[in-house]
Order: sequence, then C-alpha cells, then structure tokens
Amino acid sequence: MKTSIKIIFLLSIILILFVSCLNKSRDKHKQWKIIAEKTVEQFSGKKMYFADTLTRISYNTLDSALVHKGIKPVLKVVVFIDGTCGACLINLNFWQSFITNVYQKRNDCFFYVCVNWQNEMNGTSNPLLDCGFTYSWYLDKNCSLFRSYEIYDKRLQAVLLDQKNEVLLIGEPSLNSQLGELYLSTIINY
Repeated sequence: MKTSIKIIFLLSIILILFVSCLNKSRDKHKQWKIIAEKTVEQFSGKKMYFADTLTRISYNTLDSALVHKGIKPVLKVVVFIDGTCGACLINLNFWQSFITNVYQKRNDCFFYVCVNWQNEMNGTSNPLLDCGFTYSWYLDKNCSLFRSYEIYDKRLQAVLLDQKNEVLLIGEPSLNSQLGELYLSTIINY
C-alpha cells in the first residue's frame, strides 16, 4: 500500500511539473509573439540603412563579378550572422542555397550578409569559404547594424528592403520555413 501511495505521489509531482513547464512555454511563446508583432509593426514601411562603413569580403566568391556590374539593386536582403556562434554559422548553409536560388531567377536582389567575425583575417583570405559560404559578406565586428536599430533577437535579424530602403519583410527565414517561402516569393514576384 505504501508503495502505491509513493508512486501516486511521484506521478502527481511529475504531472504538476509538466503542466507548470507547459504554462511557462506558452508564456514565453506569447511574449515572443508580442515582441515580434511590435517589431514588425515598428519597422514595416520604415527606412533602414545599410552601413557603408562595413568592409566587404569578396575574395574568390561566386558573386564577385555580379555585384558591381552596374546593376542597381531593386531589392536588398540584409542578414546578421553571429560569427562567434557555431550554430549560427550553420545558418550560412541556408543562405548559400537561398542566394543561389534567388540569383537563378533575378540578379537585381543584393545580399548583405553581415558577420561579426572576431578571428584574425589576412587580406587575401575569406574564412567563410572554409564554412562553405561562397558569396561575399560584410565584416561587422561590433554587431553594429542591427544593434543600431535595437534588434537583438536573432529571429528578427534579417530584413528585405526595397530600392528606397523601406522594410518589406523582417524576420530570419533560415529559422522559419514559411517565412523563407514568403521571402522567396516576395523577391521573385516583386
């Protein structure tokens, strides 16, 4: 009898902890949704400027010839990648594929992949080539681009801008497949 009471007691505790964790998860999801909605509302249709002071790294990249052929960008995708985070660098696989896909359909959408690479670089190397990322990128050592707009959540550190630098979409498509599809269809059909 005592054993069955102990088992019931332990199961009750586990159930209480499980329900408590579910509520916390729901609360976090609600908080994230509120933050995301406010950010989207704050930036939709507003201008966002890309820092001209960032260094472009393009040594032996696929788009070296494309970027400055006199083509003016109709659209710009600006994304921040934390180069100090191994999991974040994995997102470069998504961007490699995404950029290739877009360039097959149009070449007037420019990509500004901003990376805060902290390791030493010499002038003739591109460390992201070692990660498999074969397009040019911008060195943002101080993470200044998105910090200047007070966008700290990595789920929001990508934007699609039109030729007037007005925000069309905001959110990191590598973390959400539906958002990725929305970015792609917006770019292709713009």
